[in-house]
Amino acid sequence: MLSYETERRLKNYLAAVGEGELQIETLRQRLCQICDFSPCMAFQRIDRNADDSVSSIELYNFFRDHCIHSVSEGELNRVIKFFDNNEDGRLSFGEFEQILLPCEDNCLRRLAQDRPALRVARYENLPLDIERGIISIIESEVALLRKLDLLKRELEVRYDFSPYAAFKSVDKLCEGSINRSNLNAFLRQNGFFATERELTAIIRRMDTSCTSRVTYSDFADFSRAHGSANHSHSPAASSNSSGRSASASGRNHRGSTLEQSSPLRPRASSANRTSGKKSSKKACCDDCETKGGSCKDERPFCRPLPLDCYYPYRRYSCRYYPYFCDVLSPCDPCRPYYLDPYYRSIMCDPYYRPSICDPLCRPLSVCDPICRPVSVCDPICRPLCAPTLSSSNEYELVKALYDIIREERDLEAAKINLAKRADFNLYDAFKIFDTSSRGYITIADLREGLAAIGVFPTSSDMELYIKRYDKFNERRVRFSDFNESFTPQTDAYYSSSLSRRRSNYWAGNRNSARDDCFEAGTRVEFRAVWNTHFKVEAMNEGIRQRLRSLPCFDLYNAFLTCDLYNDGVISRDELRRFIDCRGFYVSDTDAKQLVDKMDQNKDGSVSYSEVSMDQ
Repeated sequence: MLSYETERRLKNYLAAVGEGELQIETLRQRLCQICDFSPCMAFQRIDRNADDSVSSIELYNFFRDHCIHSVSEGELNRVIKFFDNNEDGRLSFGEFEQILLPCEDNCLRRLAQDRPALRVARYENLPLDIERGIISIIESEVALLRKLDLLKRELEVRYDFSPYAAFKSVDKLCEGSINRSNLNAFLRQNGFFATERELTAIIRRMDTSCTSRVTYSDFADFSRAHGSANHSHSPAASSNSSGRSASASGRNHRGSTLEQSSPLRPRASSANRTSGKKSSKKACCDDCETKGGSCKDERPFCRPLPLDCYYPYRRYSCRYYPYFCDVLSPCDPCRPYYLDPYYRSIMCDPYYRPSICDPLCRPLSVCDPICRPVSVCDPICRPLCAPTLSSSNEYELVKALYDIIREERDLEAAKINLAKRADFNLYDAFKIFDTSSRGYITIADLREGLAAIGVFPTSSDMELYIKRYDKFNERRVRFSDFNESFTPQTDAYYSSSLSRRRSNYWAGNRNSARDDCFEAGTRVEFRAVWNTHFKVEAMNEGIRQRLRSLPCFDLYNAFLTCDLYNDGVISRDELRRFIDCRGFYVSDTDAKQLVDKMDQNKDGSVSYSEVSMDQ
């Protein structure tokens, strides 16, 4: 049996497995909720060689296309080995699906599989949010492997640890397998109260036989895949592969003998185990004979160019082939963009802003007809940044935007109901507050006028109203600002009808109320719009405070996350696509209304300065 400290470290190891699997499952479901996502198209996007398999090199180049260099090729190779059933070092389409498709939502899984798949050519890309979702899943897989490696090393340094002893510590009743019942009892005994989803996620990650339980062979294989040593004390001799569960859990060492070894003498893991015999194959060159490798083992972007790519059809790229880029000059005849006057004028324009659909900005490869060099610092082709917010903060951001949209819908409905009243006009409504005909309303005028019509807001509510509609930061509301606050934005008919209405020319007396210029029903609707104004502003302020209180939440990072096209502004299409792809469906009108709310210069898009002013 294990000591108390070793059991505590084993508990941390199992808890990290469940937490990481749940986080990856959330990212899978979020990716499959994108209506344009298809696993077949994602497979074609990464499989640039069109050989019906995905290698670590292709995954590595996929990350380089997005200028992500924090993940090494070796780590991506470990991810491939984890999901590789036939141990050929590559992922087939069925194995690749296990990485991206959800395991808990079978309906969503089937929906993603049944979506029509279009052909993705060699130099075409998927929509940016889909590629970001794929990168997030693979990065989470790599992060989980790194975390489990650290926790496994903490276990390995314990004098009493071995995979068999750890398995028996969980399987205290000698049932021969780990199920939800004994796993829950072990975690509770060590102070961790796991939910049913976490228990299922832990078992799903380690189970290879689709029996919802983990045998010792499964546990030993999973334990061997992490850490720096392989310790096994088991009377069992061997274990064979019998398939992979739909949870995308896999092993890389099938049919290997579980040998006896001392826990104090670490030996190489079976993942890296090689034969002691030297290869009799003759080296292809002197360099390979010295290094003990082969030219074929090197990455393709370090090899010489193919013979059919030399001048006059030489094609080089600073991103993929850095060793050959310095031989070409801007005047080289194999660079058609430098010879084209149109593209030469674009490249010299300091105000030119490319988009992801610009032919100048798509990734280059060795056989790409676009021959101008592209580097990370190229001002013409800026790198596409990965999402800068964590998944939890990104979800809170999307939920906050959706809540703001719902509040704006209520306000817009109240404005339309008031505009339907034939006797309501903006001149008489403004005159209720501007009794001295100055052309603007201060907070004192607003408080006095609202009290006269029976509305009693707090000072903070009135401050929020003035802050939103005061375009000149004068702490006062002009007539044009007042018109904007009561004119419907989504209904052009009632908006134009309200702007054409004139005053009722009502002359009151000393005993009449200020809003007697309107009928009784119109007065009720007028008060309802004011109350809705104050409710919406209070709710929006609460949402802003909730976002600011989140740990590690930054407004600039949130702006970069919403800026899908990486052009420095957020458009209506970007905002709607960003919200839709996270499971909150909004209409084009709702997205336009939210953009118009933050758009100060009315150019149809929101810059970071406008977002910071709205805060």
